Amino acid sequence: DGRIGRVFAVYTEMNWSRIESWHADPEGFYQPGAGPLLDVGVYPLTLITTLLGPIRRVTGFAGITLPERLIERGPRAGQTFPVRTPDLVVGGLEFASGVLGRITASFVLYGTKQMSGTELHGEHGSLFISSNHDFHASVEHLDEATREWQPVPCVAPPYKGVDWGRAIFELSDVLRRGAPQRVTGRQALHVLEVCLGILQSAQEGHPVEVTSRFDPPAPVE
Repeated sequence: DGRIGRVFAVYTEMNWSRIESWHADPEGFYQPGAGPLLDVGVYPLTLITTLLGPIRRVTGFAGITLPERLIERGPRAGQTFPVRTPDLVVGGLEFASGVLGRITASFVLYGTKQMSGTELHGEHGSLFISSNHDFHASVEHLDEATREWQPVPCVAPPYKGVDWGRAIFELSDVLRRGAPQRVTGRQALHVLEVCLGILQSAQEGHPVEVTSRFDPPAPVE
């Protein structure tokens, strides 16, 4: 509703704990082609590109912080395996609109004050979304006058958790009505290119241009 004015910065997180602490067969998450950015970083990237549009350039830093993992649950409990892809990734984002941002994705942290939230900062204040995936995430607003965080009430009672089937119903609805899809293949391709660009930048040591573009969906009424 414009309460924070023009947005100029976004910070987003997806720290998904240590997979081996809760998953019975975690090794695949730590192989090339997986890792935290490609596995769970796509969620906050989809959120912020929906809100702020496409990204034109990225930089990245990544590393293997814990090279050997111990499986804690299931039939393989007590076994170890090597980590073969970065388990901590930090990406710098330059949006086509000029907004600057940062994403952190990890399979390292047991806990942090901001496990999977997003902050949007504008001329007249800030917004904080507590989760990039839970439908019942809380939203807070920091006003430039009071400099204090205040809760933003939901416009409708939220679904608790993740409504995994929602996308299927929305797709069938737009096909029936002949309306445009809210999340398109073009946006998914763009998010993938952003992820691969961050990893390429981390490996090669220079910024990477993102060439794909998409049209962001209209705000929900």
